[in-house]
Amino acid sequence: MKIEKYFKKENFLKPLRSYTLFVAASACISGLLFGYYMAVISGALLFLSPEFHFSLGEETIFVSIILLGAIIGSIAGGYLTEYLGRKKVFWLTCLLISAGTIFLLFPASYSFLLLARVIQGTGIGLISVVAPLYLGEIAPTSHRGSIVSSYQLMMTLGALIAYVINCLFAPTGNWQMMFLLGLVPALLQALLLFFMPESPSWLFRKGQASLAAQVCLQLEIQTPKEVPKEIEKPIRRKTLVWILWIGAMLSVFQQVTGINTIIYYAPRIFQEAGYTSALSAVFATVSLGASNFLGCLLSVWLLDRVGRKKLLLLGIFGMIVGLFCLSIFSFYNVPFIDKISVVSLFVYVFSFAIGLGPVTWVLIAEIYPAQIREKAIAFAVFSNWLCVYIILATFPYLFSWIKIPGTFGLYGGMCILAFFFIWRFLPETKQKSSEEIMEMFDKKNRGTLP
Repeated sequence: MKIEKYFKKENFLKPLRSYTLFVAASACISGLLFGYYMAVISGALLFLSPEFHFSLGEETIFVSIILLGAIIGSIAGGYLTEYLGRKKVFWLTCLLISAGTIFLLFPASYSFLLLARVIQGTGIGLISVVAPLYLGEIAPTSHRGSIVSSYQLMMTLGALIAYVINCLFAPTGNWQMMFLLGLVPALLQALLLFFMPESPSWLFRKGQASLAAQVCLQLEIQTPKEVPKEIEKPIRRKTLVWILWIGAMLSVFQQVTGINTIIYYAPRIFQEAGYTSALSAVFATVSLGASNFLGCLLSVWLLDRVGRKKLLLLGIFGMIVGLFCLSIFSFYNVPFIDKISVVSLFVYVFSFAIGLGPVTWVLIAEIYPAQIREKAIAFAVFSNWLCVYIILATFPYLFSWIKIPGTFGLYGGMCILAFFFIWRFLPETKQKSSEEIMEMFDKKNRGTLP
């Protein structure tokens, strides 16, 4: 394959207008909130737990119950975005995260702390539905990949900021400030929402065609005539089932390949691999956060040039290499296993950040037709959160039973399944309209489903 292929005229994308950039950046603040509040607990818990005398069981429930809220939010998100619109749901996410944070700062009891975490989680669950949905609908076709993947980029940035904030307030043990500073982006987004338009696709479906046409012109996206055509066109039932299955499986593979075990348990993994001090293990963990951000940044630039499928396959191949290197070298306990573990996990996280991390969000934002988009994205996101819960719940037992070699060898096996699934069933959707994507999936599934 010649490298000149990627330097064709069509791969030099037309610059986005400033208003489109503003709207996309404002929506992506949700990703920063998502990443921040999922990661900040790792530092805050060190001081919050002894202050409230958590038992091991209470600590585990306190950390994991945010996933219950996220599952609730993902289920509700499909209905709320359809009936209230995208913009009102953005308002609701800011309100829920702010309310949950304030409740955490003034806890009356352990049950009140859990309620605050559930409220935060519900806001995060709603974000995971509305943000990719909205970004996919306001993005010009030629830039849809980079705009939607910026949501994942902001998630990685939010996590990195949380780690930095944790380090800054660790000497004083001020866990309240760790949570409180997350309100800054929440309040900023609430302010910017006054200047953001509603999704034109939603406006068309609610009979507000003139306003929708005006938004289309402002954002320089598809012409007003194309949107109603997309909404009215019937879809074969087999194609509909096929697309729902593809989106759900992409969300499942994003999680069952083990990424959140690294995010949550990296210090423990590094200590098992030979880092004797907690400080050195934490430092190694920060390097993984940096690799996650850098890989995602590269993916944002490549997505609309190289394509979704190629980046997914490339990224998953790198994940396979990283996981099996960690598994095999740990099994034989080779010299310098501590350094090898860092390099292996660096390759794994960087590869995830190029492929499965951002590209999954792009695909679930663009493959669904307008008729089912809200509920289909909610279903895919629900599948994602459910797998997050299962993987995090089973990891401690796997890790104590089959250690690093078996656990990460298992995740490597899941990566192999994901590779062949994407290679066999996923068409390339780069710079395709929704109608063209439907036609590709229709052709792809003919003769596959009974």
